[in-house]
Amino acid sequence: MDEPIVVGLRLIQYVGVALMLGVPALLAGAGSPSARWTRPLVAAAALTTALAAAAGLVAQSAVMAGSWSEALKPASLSMVAAHTSLGLSMGIRSAVALLALGLVLILPPGRAAWAALTAAGAVAAASFAWSGHAGSAEGPGATLHLGADVVHAVAAAFWLGALAALGLTCLRRDGAQDPAVHRTFRAFSGPGTIAVVTLTLTGLINAGFLVGPDRVGDLMTTGYGRLLVLKIALFAVMLALAASNRWRLTPALGAVQAAGGDAGPAFRRLRTSVAAEAAVGLALLAVVALLGVQPPPGRM
Repeated sequence: MDEPIVVGLRLIQYVGVALMLGVPALLAGAGSPSARWTRPLVAAAALTTALAAAAGLVAQSAVMAGSWSEALKPASLSMVAAHTSLGLSMGIRSAVALLALGLVLILPPGRAAWAALTAAGAVAAASFAWSGHAGSAEGPGATLHLGADVVHAVAAAFWLGALAALGLTCLRRDGAQDPAVHRTFRAFSGPGTIAVVTLTLTGLINAGFLVGPDRVGDLMTTGYGRLLVLKIALFAVMLALAASNRWRLTPALGAVQAAGGDAGPAFRRLRTSVAAEAAVGLALLAVVALLGVQPPPGRM
C-alpha cells in the first residue's frame, strides 16, 4: 500500500516543480506581463511541492522502515533525511519550494521576479536527479549519469511547465486577436526546441546506464522496460504535437493576425493542440513517477 502513495507524491512534486520553473521562465523569456493567474498558480505550485516533498520523506521512511509508526519516529526520519541522497533531495526541494513561495509573495511582478523564480525552479528540478536511480549510481560514469539526469530533469520541467502556461494563455477570450499571445508562443519556440533536443540526448545517456546496450532486446520482459517503452512512445507523441505547434499552427496564427483577418479558427486549432500536448505530458510524468520505484535492467 505504501508504493502507490510514494508514486502519487512523486507525481505531485513533478507537476509542482514543472509549474515553478516553466511558468516564470516563459514569462521572463517572453517579457510578458503577469496575468491574474500567474502569481496564485506559482504560489500554489510552490506550497504544494513543499508539502508533497515533506510527505514524500515520511512515505519513503515508511517504505524503508516497514511501517508508518516506525517512519514517524524522529530517529527514522532523521536517518532518511540526513543520510540518504533521496532524503536530502526531498529536503532541499521542500526548502527551495518554500523560498519560491516567499519570493512570489514579496517580489513585485516583473522580469527580476520571474528570473529569481526560474532559478529556484531549476534548483528544485535538479534535485530530482538525487531522488532517482542516478542518485545512487556508483562506479565509472556515475558523475556523467548524474549530470545527464540533472539536465534532463531541468529541461523536462521547463518544457512541461511552460506548456501549461501556454495552455492557460490560450484560455483568454481575446487571445485570438491579441498579438501578445502569438509573441508568447514565438518566444517559447526557440527554448522549447533546445529543451526537446536536450531531453533526447540526456535520455539516451540515461538509458545507456540504466538499461545497457546488451539488454535492449529484453526491455519488454521487465516492468521497468515496458514503462520505458511507454515513456518513449508518449515522448514521441509530444514531439509530434510540439513540431506541429512550432512550425505550422503558431505561424498560421501570426499570419492571420498580421493580415487582420479572423484568427478564431487558427487560435482554436492551436489551443486544442496545446491541450493535447499537455495531457500527454501529464501521462508521461505519471509514467516517470512509476519508473522511479522500478528496478532498471542495468541494476538487476
